[in-house]
Amino acid sequence: RNVDPAFLKRLDDFCAATDKVRDETFKLIPFIQDGPWIAKHALGQKPALVGRGITTHYFLGPNFIEIDIDVGSSSVANGIWRIMKGAGKLLVTDIAFLFESKTKEQLPETLLGTARISHFEISNAANPAFTNLSKEFFEEDSPTQDLINNGLPTKNSQTTLPPAYPTTKSTC
Repeated sequence: RNVDPAFLKRLDDFCAATDKVRDETFKLIPFIQDGPWIAKHALGQKPALVGRGITTHYFLGPNFIEIDIDVGSSSVANGIWRIMKGAGKLLVTDIAFLFESKTKEQLPETLLGTARISHFEISNAANPAFTNLSKEFFEEDSPTQDLINNGLPTKNSQTTLPPAYPTTKSTC
């Protein structure tokens, strides 16, 4: 694959950084393509450094990064989530994930990835089937492997959902 060396350096720097630095680096940009005005207004479409206002946990291992965003840790984020959850069946939402550039050398910002969430029904998310995931991909003691082996976490668990399959080689 033809991967930009500057991007791989940013990825390696992110993996080697402290959680505090990651909180000031990991950015998402939401955009509601279709849905009620109230949801569009509540979510907005401004870039946000997630870790500044929401508790975020990072799990790193060979060839993967998991980022657990605890929406319930922020009253503002929790309020937005309640609106989004109520309008879920009507929403088409795009989310871009990237690293915030702090210096001229880090420009241009490069996308880590994107996701589209379309007409979700939150009650269907209660028992996702992880049986089709490639178990050999995940580390034996990773939070994701635990999720695959043991099912959904309890309310007090710190297990995260599985990451997207990696597309580049990096130190994380």
